[in-house]
Amino acid sequence: MLVKIKLLFFIVINLFFTSFSNLFFQNSLSIVKVHNQLFDYVSTFTTNALNIIPILPKIKSSDWEYILLPIIKQMFFVNDLEHNSLVLIKDIKNIANGDLQSNEITTALIRIVTKSGKFHVIEKNKLNEAYITLGLSLEDSLEHCSKDLGLGRYLKAKYLLYGVLTGDARQPFLELQLILVKTGEILWCYKEHI
Repeated sequence: MLVKIKLLFFIVINLFFTSFSNLFFQNSLSIVKVHNQLFDYVSTFTTNALNIIPILPKIKSSDWEYILLPIIKQMFFVNDLEHNSLVLIKDIKNIANGDLQSNEITTALIRIVTKSGKFHVIEKNKLNEAYITLGLSLEDSLEHCSKDLGLGRYLKAKYLLYGVLTGDARQPFLELQLILVKTGEILWCYKEHI
């Protein structure tokens, strides 16, 4: 962008000098002096303009399915799980100190559980219908696990997979819980840096 701005100013200045140099300036030394002053002004202007425009941080992309697959495989070996039951996978909450792709993490969890064939994941459209029926905003993140359990009961889910990201975004701490919706009992828990 800086190059485009400088190029645009340079073209305008050169057009100005080639078109009007004979009318306004008597000798070539004056033209060079004015040209240099204008070029310095353009350089200062573009440098100051760049200081105003914030530089966005680069978001590190991760292969979340690859990272989460071994973790979720541990969950499948919990005793007394009823396979082919409905599971509600809530959006992973990001309360880490930086930007993490919590939507991508949630999507990866849904893909892993769906591909496994162990559970039936409640579809997003059913979840959205429940939000509307219960008078909740689709943006409501249901900050408390108890509200998520109530939503799970409404949707007739057997299990709730609940997750939170905390700590440093460069190496976040992931907490996942598989919860029995009927009683609120935590059947499986994972707490580690990822």
